[in-house]
Amino acid sequence: MISAASSFVLLLCVTRAVGAVEGGIFSLAFATSQILLTFGKFGVRSFQATDMKEEISFGVYLQTRVWFCLGMLILGIVYTLSAGYDLRKSAIFVLVCIIKIADAIEDVFHGQLQNTGHLDVAGKLLTARNLFTMLIFGISISIMEDLLSASIISAVTTIAVVIFLNITVTRHYIPIEFSFEKVQTIYLVKACFPLFLGSFLSLYIYNVPKYAIDFLGSEEEVTYYSIIFMPAFVINLFSEFIFKPLLTTIASMWADKDFSAFFKTVLKLLANILLITFAVIIGAYWIGTQVLSLAYAVDVTPYRTELVLLMMSGGFSAAVYLLYNVLTSMRLQKIIIVNYFAASIAVSILSYLLVKYSQIHGAVTAYLITEILLFTLMLAGTYHGYQKGIRNNESRNYNISGDK
Repeated sequence: MISAASSFVLLLCVTRAVGAVEGGIFSLAFATSQILLTFGKFGVRSFQATDMKEEISFGVYLQTRVWFCLGMLILGIVYTLSAGYDLRKSAIFVLVCIIKIADAIEDVFHGQLQNTGHLDVAGKLLTARNLFTMLIFGISISIMEDLLSASIISAVTTIAVVIFLNITVTRHYIPIEFSFEKVQTIYLVKACFPLFLGSFLSLYIYNVPKYAIDFLGSEEEVTYYSIIFMPAFVINLFSEFIFKPLLTTIASMWADKDFSAFFKTVLKLLANILLITFAVIIGAYWIGTQVLSLAYAVDVTPYRTELVLLMMSGGFSAAVYLLYNVLTSMRLQKIIIVNYFAASIAVSILSYLLVKYSQIHGAVTAYLITEILLFTLMLAGTYHGYQKGIRNNESRNYNISGDK
């Protein structure tokens, strides 16, 4: 909850302390950093948490994460230089990127803790660190009333705290060491590349409508869209409560070829997401825009219809994320790439076409259509992989029986 709330709280602090224009700058910087974070994490978490055969040592996971984080920082600098921003805006973008690098650093420790049965410890570390970041950022921007100064303080202290916390605590559960084992490193990068590309395209899909508004509209409209988009993650949040702790269980079911339990578990998780989505849509319709306007000190009450449509999109997005992890457990990463690539093309075309004619409503519509398309593709891919797994198992049993 704290992790998901951090984006809400940070944007809230900015809009209340320095206004909607600075809120638009921060929102774009945060969105860009989220996209770059996919390179920092490189899709390794899902693979690491479901690495039931311990194909890769933690030392290799840790070593590769350092390089991914450095790459993330370099990409952030390159982006700001190519975007043509002024020095201040560029500095804010890079500093927010550094804050998000903390997510990538701690993620590799938490993935190993989850794999070894200590997900509760990872949860405590994640909670403590995110609380610290929100607190230090909120205090800094409230006192200084300057986004750049708050970003500098938050970036430096967050990186220091995340390294200290995770090394100090994690070493009591798993040995912490770097390993430069070449074969495992190459295998990890190859295995996770489809997951990285899928994550990158996923964040790209989330943010293309926002970039379309920035390109065709104003920074204030970016802020409005960002505010009503935020609650869509509530569905993802509550869905993750249900299915993220079960990732290792789902992977074990698939590895043990317990297809019946696997199918029932995935079906139950999808049903839970549907119920959560329905409940959140009702709340968004009746009080959503009023609460958001009060919290952010920005009037978004004219956008109730758009908020409800985004809640529907959030439901499809949560289901997509579940199936993304299920396909990873099934080791069908290539299907993820194909599906996300198709959806990214669709959202790119739809966003700029629809935003041009109906601004924020067009952005919302483009996102909803894309998420429906992506969910359909992921569901079809999962079902195809499931049926193929059953057929392969039946064929194997038939051959072993000697009745060929």
